[in-house]
Amino acid sequence: MHGGTGKTGAARKCKNPAAAAAAAAAVARAAETPQRAEYREAVRSTKAAAAAAVQKSATEPADSPPTSVESAGGAEAVQHSVSTIRRGKASAQFVQEFAADSAAAARDPRSNAAASTALSAEQVRAAVGGKRHSPVEKEQQEELAAAAAADRFSSLRRLLEATKDAKAELIAEQQAEEKAEQRREAERLEALRQKAERERREKEEAAKRQALLEEQQRKKEEEQQQRRREEEERRKKQEAEERKKQEAEEQRKQEVEKAQQKQQLQEAAQTDVTGMVYWGEQTDGSHARAIETLRGFIRGPLKRMPEGAEEFFCRELAKRILALCERGGQLSVRPSSVWAYGYLIRGVASHAKDFERIFRAALFSVCTYATPFSHRRTQGMTAEAFYRLRGQWAGESEVDFFDRMAASLRLWIAYLVCSQKLEDVWLWGARFINMLCSTSAKAGRIAPALLLEFLQTAGHAAARQYKKQFSKVMDIIRTSVLPRFEALKQKNAEGIGATVTQLALLVEDFYKSGHAFPEPEGKQMKQKESELSQDV
Repeated sequence: MHGGTGKTGAARKCKNPAAAAAAAAAVARAAETPQRAEYREAVRSTKAAAAAAVQKSATEPADSPPTSVESAGGAEAVQHSVSTIRRGKASAQFVQEFAADSAAAARDPRSNAAASTALSAEQVRAAVGGKRHSPVEKEQQEELAAAAAADRFSSLRRLLEATKDAKAELIAEQQAEEKAEQRREAERLEALRQKAERERREKEEAAKRQALLEEQQRKKEEEQQQRRREEEERRKKQEAEERKKQEAEEQRKQEVEKAQQKQQLQEAAQTDVTGMVYWGEQTDGSHARAIETLRGFIRGPLKRMPEGAEEFFCRELAKRILALCERGGQLSVRPSSVWAYGYLIRGVASHAKDFERIFRAALFSVCTYATPFSHRRTQGMTAEAFYRLRGQWAGESEVDFFDRMAASLRLWIAYLVCSQKLEDVWLWGARFINMLCSTSAKAGRIAPALLLEFLQTAGHAAARQYKKQFSKVMDIIRTSVLPRFEALKQKNAEGIGATVTQLALLVEDFYKSGHAFPEPEGKQMKQKESELSQDV
């Protein structure tokens, strides 16, 4: 009855015989394999089959009958298990464990197909022999089955724990492998970092060595440059000292010459009229009386005049002398007579201390080129305003203006040469040449005439005094100034053509004569009346 009840309950609860057949077949195969690994694999496949059966049972209706294939499979699995038991290949413990597992599976509420595994021990025994036993035997068998179930649960628990341990070991191994991989990766990264650090240090050291070499090379070059500068400074200092010595010697010579000239002038002022150099020994009485009158006027009445009379006399004399520079005047018609007036101005200046200052101011007021200074026409300035600015009179033609400026400059340069003020001569020439070279050919059409008068009047004395330095100035004139004048000549051949040609010939004569100019006409005063020109 018990067995029939179990069978009826199993038939009533089982909805999927295929799951029971698969489970029974797996358990039978597990019993046939004594190896633990195979047994573990069988358990795993049994669990997988049960899970598949559960999933399939969940999708089927509750009252759907099993298919013929499933029934056949389940019957075949059960028959295989029974055959295994009958052949003696399974022990009594297997029978009890199988029954206990079937009962446990039947009690699992999570599986709809669990009832298919609820095969009782009596069903197994009935399948084996179909014999009925007494209640005592049944009770003993049930106790044996319960004990076997307990042992089975223990073995399953141990199996689960072993599975957990194996899983833990596997996880531990994986973690160890991951840690080893991480350690190897960290070691690789650390090696790369150290390599990069070594390369960086090597680069830094190489850069430092290069910078040190460059610094040493720079210091070496600076030292060389410093030595060259020191040598250049020593050389310049020596040259400056030598130049100072030469200048001091020349200054001393000039002072001696000036003192001698002053003494000669004083002696000439005290001598008789026959001692004057301009007039010869055969001077007539009218000239002697004029000179004696002038000398007496300077010594006597001029000094006894009231205050301001001497300044008035100096202003009037300067005005009269400058009037000779106008068109038709003595200095414009006869340029060589400028030396006589130069000596005259020097003589008057030696007795009247203010005469040179007054004469200089009067000359600069009518001839700014004697400074030298050149006015420029600004934007918006009319031609008349520009003419007045540069000193050209109203109604005066450009030719007359050029002649007057040339005569005024000739007089000033002649006075400087007669007074042995060659430093002022050199200063004027250097400034004028610099002005011509620094401007873009805007010196004007008057520039060739002014430069020609300077070289004709002071070229002889300047070449003798400054020698090589003056030759350098002449080189600049030939290479830089003359080409500009030639360009002006092409634009205004009628106005300055003759002057530029005369200047070029004068420069060529300077080089042909060994870097020297001939003494200008009229500088040496005539000693005899027969040497004077008959046209005067």
